[in-house]
Amino acid sequence: MRSPWRATVLGSQMAELLRRPGRFAATGLSLLIAAFVVFGAVMAQQIVSATVVDRFRGTPDAVSLVVTRNDAADIGEAGLDAIRETPGVTEAVGRFDGGAPVGGSAADRYLALAADPGTGPLARVRPVEGAYPSGPRRIAVDTRAAEAYGLVPGSSLTLLLPTPDGESTRRVPVEISGVVRSAATGTGEPTGYASGPDLLRLLGTPGYSRVDVRTETPGAATQAAERIRRAVPGAVVRSGDEVRGEESRAAVADASDTLELAGVFLAVAVGAAVLVATSTFRIVFARRVRQLALLRAVGATSRRLAAALVAEGAVVGLLA
Repeated sequence: MRSPWRATVLGSQMAELLRRPGRFAATGLSLLIAAFVVFGAVMAQQIVSATVVDRFRGTPDAVSLVVTRNDAADIGEAGLDAIRETPGVTEAVGRFDGGAPVGGSAADRYLALAADPGTGPLARVRPVEGAYPSGPRRIAVDTRAAEAYGLVPGSSLTLLLPTPDGESTRRVPVEISGVVRSAATGTGEPTGYASGPDLLRLLGTPGYSRVDVRTETPGAATQAAERIRRAVPGAVVRSGDEVRGEESRAAVADASDTLELAGVFLAVAVGAAVLVATSTFRIVFARRVRQLALLRAVGATSRRLAAALVAEGAVVGLLA
């Protein structure tokens, strides 16, 4: 005669679960919360890391080569023309970053200034309102500057620029020709843009800090680099991929505080999850000590008790 299912070890465990479903639900819920906390912390860390690297934009993807000087000197218009005339070079644009205080307000205001062609594959900005400037004393501002300083196309702005002797400042009015949106993610301050030659004349700068070069084909970059080194004495030529890699690593280093915070949160979440799971199982096993002792007293073997506990844990884990 077969014993009823409640008389078996596993049957008695299942009967206990059915008699007290609240305990079963509490155990499963605690495990679910612990697993959710760990999963959420891991996902948050991965999202932060991926966002910093994948969404970072600095040097345009079309840039094949980046030219600087080994003595940290500027590259003048003659050097830029020599690069443009180099065989294999399709396009070359000079870049430099500067800035000036903004007059007409009691509060200290500052506008960063950057050279950019405004159009083409080497441009970092795209007009969203008005037009990109052409001509002296005309600039376009990014959306951050437009919002911060209340600028629209056609409005004017006064820049406080140093005099040629550097002993005082002069007030230089400029016209806002348009509002642009920057594709670079590293710009964190209000910025104005203009073509390289116009911005050089406005600021009185002798040359560019770097020149971005686009070649006809990716394979032509190596030969063009050698020709540029011969055409421009003291030129340091690096590939665009190398520069973009350095910029990405710098962006990750700048976001190290955020990444470290995510790592600390992940460690705390894992520790909390382990404590929750451990405490839950300790409570469950403490309540089962008496029941397991009774089962042992009526003849249940250690193997059957272990199998029953494993089966119960599997059911709780699958449902959780």
